Order: sequence, then structure tokens, then C-alpha cells
Amino acid sequence: FRIALVKKWLQGKPIVGIGGAVIVGLPIVIYGAYLVAYRERIYPGIAVAGINLGNQSRSEAEGGMSQRIKAQGQPVMTLQWGDKSWAVELEAIELKYDIDKTVIQAMTWGRGKGLGENIAEQGQAWFKGMNLPVSVQVNEEKLVSLVATVAAEIDKPVVPPAVTVADKADEQGQRLRVSQSEIGQEVDRDKLITAMMEKLEQLELTPIEIPVKETRSKIGQEQIEQTRQRAEELLGRKLTVATEEQQWTLKDSEL
Repeated sequence: FRIALVKKWLQGKPIVGIGGAVIVGLPIVIYGAYLVAYRERIYPGIAVAGINLGNQSRSEAEGGMSQRIKAQGQPVMTLQWGDKSWAVELEAIELKYDIDKTVIQAMTWGRGKGLGENIAEQGQAWFKGMNLPVSVQVNEEKLVSLVATVAAEIDKPVVPPAVTVADKADEQGQRLRVSQSEIGQEVDRDKLITAMMEKLEQLELTPIEIPVKETRSKIGQEQIEQTRQRAEELLGRKLTVATEEQQWTLKDSEL
């Protein structure tokens, strides 16, 4: 009986060994075949600016990208704020699309790194998709200048609070006048430039809402009150400034 059990166990060993080898080896074989199939092609699931480049060779991808960019013509981007808008001709900032660099970026996704990182990138592209940006070149100085030109029509400086002395007292007998500060506004230039570049990298020319932020006076209420108190101390006083040849007298409203 014991001999029969031992024979049965020995007969099962090769089967288990073969099965284990298949379980371990099959994924390796499949992955190896995957690498061979896409050896000189962009991995599936990879797109650039929404254009699917998966399973394309480098020349095919470059041709497709070139056609897409040429179809765009002379790009014009619209910047808008409220009821105002500005049509910006991107030729003014020397816009250039680097197709060669863009396709190389797509080709190297899932390649040239460690095995674990390569597999992670390949899996991300296969299961979730990967949309890469177009490589864009612009003249940065001209871009900053263009944004500054648009911003100049929107920016509004802060009006700081002020304490003034009137020539005549009001109904309450007060000659001091305290004016409150007025909130200003300015274009967030860095945010606008970032938004423009992100649009260009995705070949999008949809309008961009110009980001505008409020600006406030740095003079606090305490400082205003201190200034008012000093002004009260000067009320009714005069200051005489004299030299050997001339003399000036300043009234309280001029101090």
C-alpha cells in the first residue's frame, strides 16, 4: 500500500513541474512577443495632443503629425476677459512645433528605462491611455511682451487711502478728509502664459479666459488712523522755511 502511494506521488511530480514551468514561462513568452511586435513602433494607447499614434512607426507618426499641424494653418489664439477679447496671431511669438522631438518622446515611452518602469509605462498606456504634449518652441521675450500688452488694457492700479485737509470745515466742523483705498486689478501673467503654452502643446486654439486677480493697498487701518492723528496735530499751524534770499510759509493744508 505504501509502495503504491510513493509511485503515485512520483508519477505526479513531472506533471507539477511542467505545469509550474508553463505558469511561470507563459507570461514571459507573451511579454517577449509583445516587445518584438512593437520593437520599432509606438506602443498601443499612446497619443499626442489627442492624436492616436499607437502601433505606428516613427515615419508614420511624423507624417500624421505634420498633416495635422499643416491643417491648422496660421494659428490664432483668442484671449478674453469679460466682454473684451484679443485675437493673438501666434506667428508674432515665433511659434514652432518640433515634430521630430515629439515623435521621439512617444517612441521612448515605455523604453530606455529600468524593466519595472518600462512595464509600468507600457501598462499605463495599454490600460488607461497616455496623452503626451506636442513639443513647442516660442520666443519667450516676445510672448512676455505680448501678454504685457494685453495686460496693460486690463490692469488697474490700487488707489491707496489718503488723509487730506480741506480749506473749509464740513457740517460737523471737521476739516480732515479720509478717503478709503480702491481695489485694483492685474492680470496674472504667469498663469496666463502657462495656460497659453498648455493649449499650444495640445494643438488647441479654443479661447482662453484671462486670469485677473484683485490687488489691495498694503496700508492698514492702523496706519491711516496714525496719519489722521498727526494731521490733526498740524491743523491751524504754519511752517516757515527760509533761506538767506527767500522765505516760504506752508499752511496746514499743505503740510
